Amino acid sequence: MFPADYPFDPPLVQFLTKIYHPSVDVDGTINLGVLGRWDIDVKIRDILLTIYRLLHDPTIEDPIRPNLLLEYKNNRLTFDQKAAFYTQEYAVPKVEEQSSPQTV
Repeated sequence: MFPADYPFDPPLVQFLTKIYHPSVDVDGTINLGVLGRWDIDVKIRDILLTIYRLLHDPTIEDPIRPNLLLEYKNNRLTFDQKAAFYTQEYAVPKVEEQSSPQTV
């Protein structure tokens, strides 16, 4: 979301879909260093690239959810399974069961 005084203040970056990731909090907020040291020269492209990198390589130095980072580092299979579950459960549209045609 862009604040009223953007580009002088950074945009709010938050996932609306639940995501199982050490760098994403349960409420969807993420730790983007580029937003903490905001400069009006930072482009949206830079923010999106930072998000992409963060999702690909979790923040090891300063995770928001340290317990998930430990799982990511020590039990990657379990972490990947839980992340896949979250993707299936929260990010993939559900196909609604179609009711059978009624006969009259």
